[in-house]
Amino acid sequence: RARARDDRPWLIIERALVVAALTWAVGVTIYLALVPTYEGVESLQEFSTTAERTTAAHRTLLEVNGPGVLVPMLIPVVLTALPLLRFVSATRRRLEVISAMLLLVFVVVGALSIGLLYAPSAMAMLIAAMTGHSMNCSIPPGKIPGGSTKANSRA
Repeated sequence: RARARDDRPWLIIERALVVAALTWAVGVTIYLALVPTYEGVESLQEFSTTAERTTAAHRTLLEVNGPGVLVPMLIPVVLTALPLLRFVSATRRRLEVISAMLLLVFVVVGALSIGLLYAPSAMAMLIAAMTGHSMNCSIPPGKIPGGSTKANSRA
């Protein structure tokens, strides 16, 4: 029980990082779907006159690319949500590592379009995965690697 209490602050930090990654991914996805990020100029010339009318056009990613664009935009959301499902601690930690790595791949592959917008989520997931991994590898207080305690090593 003492070990579980010692891990609790790290578990809270780890969970907060995963929630922050998910929040960022959802926010970016909603922003890209609903906020006009494309800008262009539309011109209309009437044949009866020589006048030309131009207007500025602002469109969302969803309007320009259609609903199929939601699939790649939801990949970071799913990857950041997976570790928040109720799994055993070891499985959750593996999911954090796998999700962080896949999210980094998504950021690099999509860097020329939307990938870099998800970089903060990838970094938060990576830090959460490293935090969880370091807690699994920690040495209990008073123990020296090799199985002996400090008291036994002095004798």
